[in-house]
Amino acid sequence: MTYEEIKKCIIDTINLPDKLEPYFMVGENYNRLTNQSDKIIYLQVVKELLICGDLNQRFCCIVGISIMQKNIDFKVEIKYCADNFDSVTEIKLVSHLLYACAEISEDWSLKFIKQVINEFKSPYAKFNSIYDKYNIYSLSIRCLAYTSRWVELIIEINDAYTLFNDITFIDELAFFKRKRGVEDFERLLMSFSKENSDRVLILSSDIEMRYQNYN
Repeated sequence: MTYEEIKKCIIDTINLPDKLEPYFMVGENYNRLTNQSDKIIYLQVVKELLICGDLNQRFCCIVGISIMQKNIDFKVEIKYCADNFDSVTEIKLVSHLLYACAEISEDWSLKFIKQVINEFKSPYAKFNSIYDKYNIYSLSIRCLAYTSRWVELIIEINDAYTLFNDITFIDELAFFKRKRGVEDFERLLMSFSKENSDRVLILSSDIEMRYQNYN
């Protein structure tokens, strides 16, 4: 297939109704390709759309490369999206952009995660706004479980756990333990403030139960 033919196929997929989940199909369609030349062209088109596409095209492509498990191969394009991210007009991108940046784990990608953490942390009392700031804030902390460099943002992590309600506190700790393992989990607990350490003791059985459910 030619570049234009594959581009048309991808855009036609993106334009499908949301109920068909076209954002997943972008990745799944790539995984079904058997011709190596078509796969190379497909990735080139996705790279173009990540830079030049409209918001929905970029959203579907970011989800798509996650399905393909190729975030690392799209570092340049992900960096472009992160550098030009607008939290008002492009909030749709933030979830998958955060996870991609955590997986890439370079200075610029960690800087983006920290930027999102700081923007959505305050004012905490106003999280019920045009978009759910609480969920985005907790998500920006959760994605750090995908990088071995999580310790570089330990101040932000401690601040977040201080602000989390009990349900989020339990869930985030259990998820971190599942993704990073017991050793990093213990390192995280050792770095906690006294306030957070006391909460861990009180909620320890709930954290362990949630952790077992993740497994």
